[in-house]
Amino acid sequence: MTSLRSLCAAALVAVLCAGSALAQSGGVMASETPSDRVAAALEVGAYGEALAAAGDEADAATRAGLLSQIAAAQTASGTTSRGDRVAQPAARPATSDLAGGTGADFDSLITLIQNQTGGGQAWVTDGGTGTIDPFESGVRVDAQGLLVRVGKVQQRRQLEQLRRTVRTADLPAAMSQPTDLRLVSLNQLEAAAAAAIARGEAIPETALRLGGLTRIRYVFLDDATGEIVLGGPAEGWGYDAAGRAIGTASGQPILNLDDLVVVLRAFEGVDRFGCSIDPRAENLQALQQVVARTAGRSLAAGATRGWVKQLETALGRQDVTVHGVPAESRVSRVMVEADYRMKLIGAGQLASEADIPSYFDLLAQNPQHIGGSVSALRWWLTLDADAVVQDAGGRHFELDGSSVVCRSENQLLTAEGQRVPTGQADAMNELFAQRFTAGYERLAAAQPIFADLQGLFDLSIAAALISRERLDETAGWDRGCFARGGAFATARYPAVREVDSVVTYRVFGGSKVVVQAAGGVSNNAVELATDRQRRTVSPRLESVATEALQTRGDRWFWNAR
Repeated sequence: MTSLRSLCAAALVAVLCAGSALAQSGGVMASETPSDRVAAALEVGAYGEALAAAGDEADAATRAGLLSQIAAAQTASGTTSRGDRVAQPAARPATSDLAGGTGADFDSLITLIQNQTGGGQAWVTDGGTGTIDPFESGVRVDAQGLLVRVGKVQQRRQLEQLRRTVRTADLPAAMSQPTDLRLVSLNQLEAAAAAAIARGEAIPETALRLGGLTRIRYVFLDDATGEIVLGGPAEGWGYDAAGRAIGTASGQPILNLDDLVVVLRAFEGVDRFGCSIDPRAENLQALQQVVARTAGRSLAAGATRGWVKQLETALGRQDVTVHGVPAESRVSRVMVEADYRMKLIGAGQLASEADIPSYFDLLAQNPQHIGGSVSALRWWLTLDADAVVQDAGGRHFELDGSSVVCRSENQLLTAEGQRVPTGQADAMNELFAQRFTAGYERLAAAQPIFADLQGLFDLSIAAALISRERLDETAGWDRGCFARGGAFATARYPAVREVDSVVTYRVFGGSKVVVQAAGGVSNNAVELATDRQRRTVSPRLESVATEALQTRGDRWFWNAR
């Protein structure tokens, strides 16, 4: 028998915003066989976790038996989804791209693939032999607004087949080639979009993808034409399995006109937007009561999971709050998923592919920092920019070193479950944030959602400069269909309202209960755009703008290099 008091003195417990129904990492569970893990997962209906556990079984016959067991359990429960939770029908988005990775509009994606590949008779629907089946990956939002993880259930051969069928978009030659600097006139782009809307036609895909821009480096005001011009690296694109537009040269997500319109409209009324994932006060209170109630009791060997499950049940679900932008927007979903995945990385439940250690890993490497108090950790992503460079006249701007950073804070928990900010972070909490920030570029290269957030922040700084420097007023541009209330209809997706909490733990030699209590994304683009102390004046930028703008042709985009 093991005392729960001694267990608390030997276990670090972290309560995290995770969509999985079962803790995966830790000293006790690491010793279990795949069969044990499958059985434990099926007890709570975590079919994705059960499939992952079955895949770890080396013996083919045993593995086949486990898969049959999982299939029988799913059939008996009536679960038809490919993840841990039955997905209810969700509202169709206004566009086919769910580039944040929160799910895929498979009907539109399949239609797109079929239209772009093989010609008229290649597919079964046209009398041919080709077929495509939808699959889910990453995370999704069900009809109740619950953010959940989705298990990977497609065989490798199916993914390879899909990759072979996906081809690059049918683009003009000038747009399909990679370039260090492509320029996009917002005035002409808006006029083209407005004309398509007036004709009752779809806005061209080239416009919806901002001409293939992957980042924003420049914002120019062209005095000769009265146009606002965005510039940055660009390339042609294709579509990945989740429906994202992905650059054919860099493999990074292409920027979205929809996102730009959302943030332009947001900055007409607010100075900041973001999201937050927070535990409910009554659940935090219940969590502390469980810890206090069980601290002196004995725990049978092997019953650790049950104790952890009590903590998980007490914490319940956490609320997702979005402010400053529509909760149904793609901008919102990108922020929420990036925050969600950051927490999974911090919990050690998701490989970062960028050598970013989890909070647990850091404590294991630095056991002297395992203390004896109950504390709450907060991590959030925000925007940091080395500087915004401008020319002497304040008409041309360069985003110099814009990047996403992770911040951290320790919060105190009151007996009523309230969280009290301290403005400070302990050594390991701060170290995780630093390591996450240092590895962000590598992380963005490996996981598109983090590159998506980086591009979204670029668009936010550009929108903040347009709004706060009044570039649109100087240019005499009323934003047309891009303005608030304009005819450009941004995509709408089911809003994320809540997420399941999961307790994960590892055995250590200290005594500490750590609650990963909050987090989110905070976009401070307006603050950066208006911070004169960070503004640098560069005479060089005038010549850069002049040279780039003189290369323009007769279209809304052109390559300057």
